[in-house]
Parts: sequence; C-alpha cells; structure tokens
Amino acid sequence: MEGSIHYTFAGFSLESGTGRLCYNGEARQTTGKVADFLLLLVANPGEVVTKDQILDSLWPDQFVSEASISRLVSDTRQLLNTDEPENEFIQTVRGKGFRFVAPVAIKENTVTQPSPSANSRPRWKLYGGVVFLAALAFVAVLAVARWWQSPGSYVVEADQRIVVLPVWVQTGDIQDSWAEFGIMSMFTQQLREYPDIQIADVDSVLSGLNALPYNANASPADKFELICSALGCQALVIPELKVLKGKPVLTYRIVQATMQSPEFIFNHASVMESARQMLTHAVGQLVPVMQERLELKPLYSDNQRANMQFAMGVSALYHGDYVSAQQSLRLAIQQQDDFFWARAYLADVLYRTGNYQGAELAVTALTEQASSARAELYLGNLTANILYARGQLKDSIDASDPLIVAASTASEYELQGNLLMNTGSSYTALGETAEAIDYLQQAITVYSQYELTLREGQARLNLGNALFLSEPNSAESTQQYERAAAIFRQFQAKAYLAYALSALAQQKRHLGRLKEASALISEVANLYAQAGDEEGLLFVKIEQADIAVLQDDLAGALALATEAFEQAGSQYTYVRSYSSAMMALIYLAQDNPQPVPALLAEQDKYEWFDPRANFSLLKASYAHCTGKLKQALAEAQAVKAELGEQWSDAHQAYLTIYQQDAQTGSRRSVDYLKGQVIDGI
Repeated sequence: MEGSIHYTFAGFSLESGTGRLCYNGEARQTTGKVADFLLLLVANPGEVVTKDQILDSLWPDQFVSEASISRLVSDTRQLLNTDEPENEFIQTVRGKGFRFVAPVAIKENTVTQPSPSANSRPRWKLYGGVVFLAALAFVAVLAVARWWQSPGSYVVEADQRIVVLPVWVQTGDIQDSWAEFGIMSMFTQQLREYPDIQIADVDSVLSGLNALPYNANASPADKFELICSALGCQALVIPELKVLKGKPVLTYRIVQATMQSPEFIFNHASVMESARQMLTHAVGQLVPVMQERLELKPLYSDNQRANMQFAMGVSALYHGDYVSAQQSLRLAIQQQDDFFWARAYLADVLYRTGNYQGAELAVTALTEQASSARAELYLGNLTANILYARGQLKDSIDASDPLIVAASTASEYELQGNLLMNTGSSYTALGETAEAIDYLQQAITVYSQYELTLREGQARLNLGNALFLSEPNSAESTQQYERAAAIFRQFQAKAYLAYALSALAQQKRHLGRLKEASALISEVANLYAQAGDEEGLLFVKIEQADIAVLQDDLAGALALATEAFEQAGSQYTYVRSYSSAMMALIYLAQDNPQPVPALLAEQDKYEWFDPRANFSLLKASYAHCTGKLKQALAEAQAVKAELGEQWSDAHQAYLTIYQQDAQTGSRRSVDYLKGQVIDGI
C-alpha cells in the first residue's frame, strides 16, 4: 500500500499514483510518457530539469534522440493549453533543460493504492526519489490563517545560512509599501533569536541586492542562483504580498538548490496578523527539530499599534526617508516605552543622519536592555560605526576588536568578516598598512570559508588599496584588484566593478602606464552610464583630468575639472570639493593664483580633506605662490602636525621648498602639482 502525491497549479490537478490530470474538474487524457514528464517537472517546481535527468527517468537504459524530448515537451505543452496566454507552464532553459514555472501546491493523499505487481515499481523511483522526498519535505498550502504544520524542520538544516528577501508588494496600493522592508526586518530579526540557525541580517541582504542585477520578477530558481552564490546562503525565503480573489494575502516559499516548498498562503484581514502567522509557521520549517521553540511575542511587541509603527519606521529607514523613519519609530516608542528594537533602530537613524551625539546617547541608554548576544553585537557594531564616522579611528578599532571574537562565538560569521574588513580599512586610513593588511587577509579567509563571495570581492579591493599604499609598485596589489574585479564581473555588480577598475587605473597611472589607465577609465565610464550613476560619471572626469595632468596637458585637465565642478552643483558636494581642489592646483601650477581663494572656500565649505601631498598642502602652496613665504611654511608645518605618521617623503619635498624659500626670503618657481622646483636659486 502507498499514498499518492496531489499537485495543484493554475486550475489543474495531478495525481502521482495514477497520472490523472484534470483542469477545472474535467479530466484530460494523458499518455504514459507525457504523464511521467509532467510529474517530473511539477515535483521540482522552479528547478531546471536537465535533459540527462529526463533521459534517465523516462528512458532508462535506452538510446533516444533529442527529437524525442522535443516532441515530448511539445505534447506536454499542448496538454496544458488553456487558451490563456499568461499560463506559460514549461520554460526552456537553453543549453540546460526545462523548468516548470507555475506555483505548485503539494499534499500527500491518504487514499490507499493497490500494491504494485512484481513487474512494476513505485512511480517515484523513476525520479530517483524526488517525488517521495517531496511528500516528506512539503506541507499543505495555508488558507485563511489556518495550516497543517510540519512537526519539525524538513527543509533547512541547522548549519545552513538563510537569506530572507524583501517582501515583493504586488497589491498596487502605495500604502502597502511599508511591508517591503518592515515585514522583512521583523521576519529576519525574530528568526535571529534562534542562535543555531544562520540568518543574514537586513543590511547585508539589501547592500548585496543593491549591488546585484536583482529582479523581483525572476523565477525562484533564478533568484536562488544569483543571490545565494553571491551572498553565501543555502536557503532563500521569498515573501510576497499580493491580491488573491480580491483580498490581500501574505505568502512565502523556501527555495534551495535542489528543491522548493509550495507557496504558503496567509489570509487575514490584518496584514500584520498574517505576518505573525507567517513567522510562526516559518519557525516550524526553519528551526531544527531538536531546537526548543521560543514563545515569540506577536512580532516585537505586545502592542499591535507599536508593531505597525515600528514596521513603517524600519521600511522608511531602508527607503532612505529618515524623517519619516524617526517619526514612526518615536510613535512606536510612545506606544510601548520598553520597545528595545524601536529604540535601537532610532539610534541607527540618528547615526545615518549625522547626529552622532544623539546616536551615541541612545546606544548607551540601551546597553543594559540588550537581552541577547545578537542585540549586544548590534549595539557594539553601531558604536564602532559612530566612532569611525566621527573620525575617531583608533577608538573605532578598540571598539571593534572585542566584537570580532564575540561575533565568531555567536556564529555571526559575516559580521565577523565585516568587523575585520572595517578594522583593516581604519588602519589603512591611519597609514598603518601592516596592520591593515593583516586584518583584511583575515576578513578574506572568513568570507572565503563561508562562501560570502561578494564580500570577499570587497575585502580584496580594500586589501589592494592597503598594499598599494604600502608599496605602489606591488604586483600583489594588482593581483588583488584583478581578483576583486573578476568577482564583481561574475555577479554583474557594476558599481563595485567600477570601484575596482578605478583603483586599478590609479595604480596604472602611478606606474606611468597611461594608455592602460585611460582604457580602464573608459570602461568605468561605461559602467556608470549603464547604472545611471551621475556622480560616478563626474568622478570619471576628475580621473581623466588626473591623466591629463600626467601628460602635461594642463589646459585639458583644467577643462575636465571645471566641467565636473560646474555639473556637481550643490548636489554632489564631494565631487565639487575634489574638483575645486584640482582646479586650484592647476591654476597654481600655471602661476595664476587669482581664482584660487574662491576654490579654497569650496574646500572649507564642505570640510573636504585629501591626505595626498599636493592636496593636503594646497593652502601652503597658495601662500607660497602669492609670496607669503612665512605663512606657507606655517601652513605646511600645521599639516605635518595633523597628519602625524601619514606624513610622507612627498609631503616633505613641499615642506623643504617652503623652508628654504622662507629662509632666503625669495620665491622660486614651483610645480605645485608635483612638488618640484622649476627654477633653482
């Protein structure tokens, strides 16, 4: 005796035991091979079924041509024809096989079947056990907030990393937009209360999605292939908010490399209540059987109004609407004063808006309320970020170091890698390249071990920068830039690829390989154009100006820098500051100091600073060019005191000139772009 598997999709029903196919209750005649092929597809919805799998399952130990497969696919498509163009069930994946793209609901029937004869075998065995396993792994579709729940986790194992995607809102109502990140965050953070499962944090997921060519409309299998290979996960949770039969429903499915769950549906008048039920159900699927189930509150708070305001605040935060985020989070706190995560996210908003003092005070007040290791890590990491943003790099390093160990202990491996990478970047900014290289190499080891490939590319890019600063001619620096670029190309992470190629172009410029540098910059320009990155295109102009300077084309360099300056306007302040500094240097090199004061004012306006010799000593150079020799010396000495260990031989070349001219009381002609005397004494 054996049960059968009942599949339903788009008005169709299909029985595994008999191969019986019905559409809207009416039976459709199927042949043996067509039924077998259709069962093979619907048992693996969203997954590519290869031609080899088809041959092994349907024609074992037989030789058949590809024409047989083509006819089979054609016959199956004809069988599923509903005269509705939107019902495309079987997708051809060129060079690989075929994919069943319609959502499939699966349940195990209890109907008793006759025992197979000695000459027959259970149908599931034709597919290497795929259908049989599906009967164990999948639960029934939920209806109107009721479900049959699996007694344990059959889909995700304890050591697997899970990524929860933003909720794909398809209701057409802008008022539902809060669910995109609001429910995603609640889903993620509550599951993170279970220390034995790996849940990627929201910031990590969103930064990854922003870098990747992510398409919410892609098939679950395509989403899995792109996201999990880049972000290092073994399971993908795909939630959606859509309208079914005129009512909003919240759904999710779990996708892995070899299987996917049915679409679990939650239908309640309140989307928040549907979210609570979805979370409860997900715990049953995602948390290991042996793990004690936590008695989760209704999302974060006992107060549903507080939960709603919190969700709206989080969504506004990740949409970049910080004013609305603050308003909603403060309203959540008014509803429930001890709402820890509402206060934590409010501190994050304050940090992101530059209110570092307010953020620091908020974190300090929350420290004693942190009730889990992950909450403590969240606050600690935010503290390190605040210190870094305030320019307190040493303090930021000191705050990060104990967190690195704590993150490893809590199995927060991506956070561990991030802390290592950020600490390495801090040491790079301090000019302490040996320490920077050590931390960045550790970060690469962690990212590589846990297959966090996109993060590994970022760490290699930062390592290339540290190596370049340590030894500009380093072949290892070039290697790291190229390996980072290869990773970014693999995932079509265009913005990251542009950064890597820009860094590589900088190195080529330093080595005097200007043609190679120009070619790389042209590729960077194409990437920024494809991404619609206006600020990036303006930086390209500045990089082109750098190359023009090295080619002694000061007029061309000035034209490019001026164009970048004017197009930056008040929107791109960093570009405006950078280009104004370059323009000032070119004017000084042309012995034309008159336009420089206005450009120096731009620097002061935006508090922009570049530690490189010619940029950091710009005010000293202006004073020298205008004959204020003692002032030039004083300005240069002030920069030396500010830079400390970052003071280099290049800086010293400028200082030596200004010292000598201050002693003699006469100004020599100087190339202020290169720190070289043109006319000797």
